[in-house]
Amino acid sequence: MISIAAHPPHEILLARLVAAGLPTDDVAPGPYQTFFGAREDEDWLAVIGLEALGHNALLRSLAVDAGQRDRGIGAALVDAVERHARALGVAQMYLLTTGASAYFARLGYAPVERESVPGTIRSTAQFSALCPRSAAVMVKRLT
Repeated sequence: MISIAAHPPHEILLARLVAAGLPTDDVAPGPYQTFFGAREDEDWLAVIGLEALGHNALLRSLAVDAGQRDRGIGAALVDAVERHARALGVAQMYLLTTGASAYFARLGYAPVERESVPGTIRSTAQFSALCPRSAAVMVKRLT
């Protein structure tokens, strides 16, 4: 049975992100960043992050082990993060992706112009430096 928990072990989080080719330079779990993981028994299968910045948040770093895809783990993690974000008062969730636009569109995210993204999100390391400008920007209204 798969369970979802906040705060996966830091070394597991970093290993999953590196394996997925995602940036780790700004990973700093703390007051603004919360990471969640999905595990089965003692195996951590996937991770995801939330960078909450007031009424806006950045969904970041969804990484599912390649051998565990198509089991609904990613969607379950996105749902868990969205519920957590709503509890924090987040109204809009943004994300950047270089190859998963269709996946996130199925989860209710829509493309948005980079210039329309609030400054709090644009100033994150993910948006301003770590993700390429060619990355698609998407948003989902949570309220």
